[in-house]
Parts: sequence; structure tokens; C-alpha cells
Amino acid sequence: MDYLNDIKKFISILLRSQKFHLLCISGAPGWAKTHTTRQFLAELGASYQMLGAYSTPLALYNHLCDFPADISVIDDTAGLFYNAQALSILNAATWAGVGKSGKRVVTWTSTSEKVAAPSFEFQGKIIVLTNFLPDTPQAKAFINRSLQYNIRLSGELIAELLLSAAKSGHFANTYCAVQVAKFLGAKAIDYKLPNARCPISLRTLEIGVEIAESDPESWQVLLEKAIPTVSPVPVNGSSQESKSDILSTLGQSGMNVEQQFAEFNRATGKSRRAFFYQRKKLGLSRQTQSQV
Repeated sequence: MDYLNDIKKFISILLRSQKFHLLCISGAPGWAKTHTTRQFLAELGASYQMLGAYSTPLALYNHLCDFPADISVIDDTAGLFYNAQALSILNAATWAGVGKSGKRVVTWTSTSEKVAAPSFEFQGKIIVLTNFLPDTPQAKAFINRSLQYNIRLSGELIAELLLSAAKSGHFANTYCAVQVAKFLGAKAIDYKLPNARCPISLRTLEIGVEIAESDPESWQVLLEKAIPTVSPVPVNGSSQESKSDILSTLGQSGMNVEQQFAEFNRATGKSRRAFFYQRKKLGLSRQTQSQV
């Protein structure tokens, strides 16, 4: 799969670079971004640490302080791009700026008894794995200072990748996997919603094979119902992002509903009514409009 080789090449560039200390890898979920990154770093014998993006800014700061010379892989970055303090920490860790003699010094600016050290020099690298890149000014400023790789998959390419995975020997029943891959591949090619990325992925193939093996008679009907729906409405003109994507991210960011609406409104320009309507469609916890 060429895009997996591309991920490896960008990681190699990051590790060799004297200028860039951050790599953002973005793309639809379910296409092995995390697995490929971890596997390749292990193959290189690189010292790396995993950090979930739902961590607090203090946890992020202490993590980088504890492993100042390692590669930190921040996975599933829901909420990270919407937290000003987290972005400030990451900016300091990956960008020396002017007047620092090339040193990347990170400082904790507020009071906390749990902070590992008041400041430290970070000498490592950071890899951010994310399903999408938001269009907020703070996030854009952060991302523009990094190496970037975005996985772009057409319906035709998705069909090829699914069939290749089905034939790879990963599945015990290759024949079944191939049939499921062909079914999903046809769906991917026919997926024509404007400005919406196809929700079918390698993960969908795994689900499909499980369904087909359990119910050989009606697996196609069941699998079609299991394919996630994606809103075709673009956010800020981006063909890669939708209101449902950003709401799902905000819903898991740790922000309260008021903060979530503020970021939703900033990113989409949509009203409170649209915000709560989309939350209800996604099955997120119900909050009254008076809470915003």
C-alpha cells in the first residue's frame, strides 16, 4: 500500500531533519496510521512513547518533560487542537523561535504542585496522528510549522486497498474476505456524496468479514447497515471535514458544552440550533440549550 510507504518516508524525513521536529499525519480513521507508525518506529529501533490526546495539558507537559529526548506519538488528537494551553506546549516543544539559540524550552506558566519541573529543554520529536486538521487560526499556525502528510483515498483506490488486504493472508478465510472486499469496494466507488469522505476503511473490512462468517445468508444486508453515515456538509470549504466529524471530536475533547459550541460556531459559522440538532443525530449526551 503506497500510502503506508509514504507514512514511513515522512517519519524518516522527520527523524533526519534538523529543522522540523513535528510531523502531522492526517486522514480518515481505520487506515492503519497508528499501527504503521508504531511498527516502523519499532523496526528502526527508535525510542518512542505513546500519549493519548485526551490527556490534560499538565499530563502532556509532564510526559514531554519525562521523555525529553524521545519521539512522542500523540494518537487520536480529539480536543488537542482546541486547547490553547496544549498547543502552546507543543509549539514550544517543536519550534525554537527567535532568540533561543536553537533550544526548544518548554515552560509551565501556571501554578501546580503536580508539575514535573518549572521548565525543560525538549530535544525529541513529536508525531501527531489525527483524523482531520481543523481550520482554526491557532491550529493552522501550529500545523504550518510542521511536516504534514494527508492520506487522500479515492473510491477506486479504497477498492484496490480492500482487495489487497483481503488477499494478504491476514484473514483465515481468504475467499470470504475477498467477497466482502469486493462488496465494500463497489460501495466505495459508488460513494458520491459531495464533499464527504468515504466512511469505508480497513476497519470496515474487518467488521464485514466477521459479519459474513457469522451470517453467510444475509451478511450483505447487515453490512450495508453497519457502514457509518457521514454528513456531506463541508466545514470552511474543506472537502475532508464535516459537521459530524467536528462534533464527534468536540464531544470527546473534555470541554464543556459551552466551549464545544463556541468552537463549533467558530469552525462552521452554524447556529446553536444546528449545534444541538447535529449532537442529537450523533447520539451525544443531551444538554439543554440554556446550558450554552
